[in-house]
Amino acid sequence: MSSRNNLSTEERPDRKQVSRDVARKLRLEQLFVVALYSSLTTTLVFNAIAEDKPGIEGRAYRDSVVLGIGQQFLEKFTGTWDVEKKFYSRDRAPRVTTLQCRQTMINDGRFLKSEFFEQSHTNTIGIGFIGFETVSGEFTSVWMDSHSSKMSVRRSRVPFDGKEIVLFSVPLGSGEREGRPTRDVTCLVEDGEKILHRQYAINPDNTEQLRLELIMTKKTR
Repeated sequence: MSSRNNLSTEERPDRKQVSRDVARKLRLEQLFVVALYSSLTTTLVFNAIAEDKPGIEGRAYRDSVVLGIGQQFLEKFTGTWDVEKKFYSRDRAPRVTTLQCRQTMINDGRFLKSEFFEQSHTNTIGIGFIGFETVSGEFTSVWMDSHSSKMSVRRSRVPFDGKEIVLFSVPLGSGEREGRPTRDVTCLVEDGEKILHRQYAINPDNTEQLRLELIMTKKTR
């Protein structure tokens, strides 16, 4: 007889039991698939919320920033300007060049952006940004020149007096300055139709020497 026929009744598999085992296995697999799908869905939902939350918080933060008298003052600098640039040296007459400048308020009126061009208006020779901190009452500016790969940073030392912006050069990240420290003074004259910007080099004995002067006459707002 074959080995199959030699199996005792106890050794023969119970077909009903096998069917129950298969059904139980299928149910477990279905439950695992459902649990996995639920887990993935929950993860995607939470990721979407997490990605959206910074945007919501960012908008709330921007809305909570209070603009101060510094931003109101910077607003007066917007427009297109004719620029007469004078560069002074110790032993000769100032070198004079003419430029164009376009100034706009950016980031919902929080910062002033300044772009300086040659007369042809094709090449940008420098871009600057300046902002005002309402808590401290101080300005901070950043300047990027087309002739250098370094950025110049300047900052107020005392709160804004409502009349002129006074900035001092500050060390870069390495603690180094580009040349001698400087003091910059900017104000509006002739009912806001002109901007006077003067930069003074500070000598070791704390005396100052006029190094740069910008006389800017408004063309358009």
